[in-house]
Amino acid sequence: MFDSYNDGECPQCKLAPGPAVAMELNREDHWECPVCHLQMLGSGGQVLILRERGSGNFKEPRVLAPHSIVGAFMCRQSTEDPWGSGGYFRSAEDLRTFLEQEVDAPDSTED
Repeated sequence: MFDSYNDGECPQCKLAPGPAVAMELNREDHWECPVCHLQMLGSGGQVLILRERGSGNFKEPRVLAPHSIVGAFMCRQSTEDPWGSGGYFRSAEDLRTFLEQEVDAPDSTED
């Protein structure tokens, strides 16, 4: 069953088999996955999944999203307003399609 709420874990990595991956705060103050570099913006009641991937430039000391994000509603980044919501994800397939078609591809040159 699809859960449209986020507790600080990477939504892309959560779709794949394997362990959950906690998002971390990067130096641009976006939540970023240390594995696939997907970025989210926000906290509280809503997080936006961004179209641009991060660069892995994380803050020190580490700040983990599960300490700040609990039950936030996941939304896609708007195409008109980069700080606005383009709607929520209705299903895992909806999220997967957004990740595959609208989010930058992960950098395949990384280790």
